[in-house]
Amino acid sequence: MPNTEPPPPAANRHSPNRVPLEFTSSEAAEITGLTELGLSPGARLADPPSTGGAAITAHGLTKAYKTVTALKDVSIEIAPGEFYGLIGPNGAGKTTLMEILQGLLSPDAGTVRVLGGKPADRSPALLRRIGIQPQSTAFFTRATAREHLETLADIYRVDRRRVGATLETFGLSEAARTRVDRLSGGERQKLAVASAMLHDPEVLFLDEPTAAMDTESRAELVARLHQLRGSGITVLYTTHLLHEAERLCDRIAILDRGRVIANDTPAQLLADSDLPTRLILPLAVGRFDEIASLHEVLEIDLRDGRVELTVRAAGSALAALVELGFDVSDVRIEAATLEDVFLRLSGKESHHE
Repeated sequence: MPNTEPPPPAANRHSPNRVPLEFTSSEAAEITGLTELGLSPGARLADPPSTGGAAITAHGLTKAYKTVTALKDVSIEIAPGEFYGLIGPNGAGKTTLMEILQGLLSPDAGTVRVLGGKPADRSPALLRRIGIQPQSTAFFTRATAREHLETLADIYRVDRRRVGATLETFGLSEAARTRVDRLSGGERQKLAVASAMLHDPEVLFLDEPTAAMDTESRAELVARLHQLRGSGITVLYTTHLLHEAERLCDRIAILDRGRVIANDTPAQLLADSDLPTRLILPLAVGRFDEIASLHEVLEIDLRDGRVELTVRAAGSALAALVELGFDVSDVRIEAATLEDVFLRLSGKESHHE
């Protein structure tokens, strides 16, 4: 578990010969997380509130905007150290829920606790223990990537030597001396996540962290996020890329039209969905009728010289094919995915449409 003790005085953590960066007050307002965290240089970090039980709890959250109800009686509970995913279509209420949990927005009804405290109180003691990577991140535009993180280190009162390791961890060492406004989109996104994690938070909010990233950068960041599983950090993570959520998350809540319509592990969501599996047989056209007679087969089709089966249980279907003399090592299996589960639960589409 990350250290929960309050940090020692700044004089014990930094060299007395170090001269901190100087920014104007207007520039300071631009830095990532200052507005969201309610912190500023020199903010007093009092003793943190006590914790107990879940890292994040929300009960009966409701939020309406004029004629639109964004959240309807939403309740979730996230255990300490859990990597928890929040998925849903645009307009499902994900951003509203995230902002309420971060204390940036007040619900019309319901209660929220993060690490035992009320995020809406904007207590520096609590906010010091969380990290936020919002969808739209602001930086010191005239600072380099290193200067940006060094200033955050001063604000959070952590050792500046952590900056170099953080840059390396997120593949930003070569960009350390590059001004933030000259970073690529992927580099800025990685810097946003690095900024949220620099002070070793106990709870980390990641809102679409891989959005607009190229394939290589996305893979690097997802690999880094995967390392957080089992690290003791509690992560609340939103994404539209459901294969990422399936790989990263211990549990997932699916939001649709402001309600939680499912909440479980990816494996259990798939098991409960009872979705069929597709088997693709490359050299079986001549035995089409024989295969179609198997009771395990729900649907059968010919496509591009291949026989494609839709079956309820892959294991029993493969066993039946073996009894017919097929070499099942050539059979390709396409199992249902989390995206299929989401589409079925939300009523958008059917499996393998």
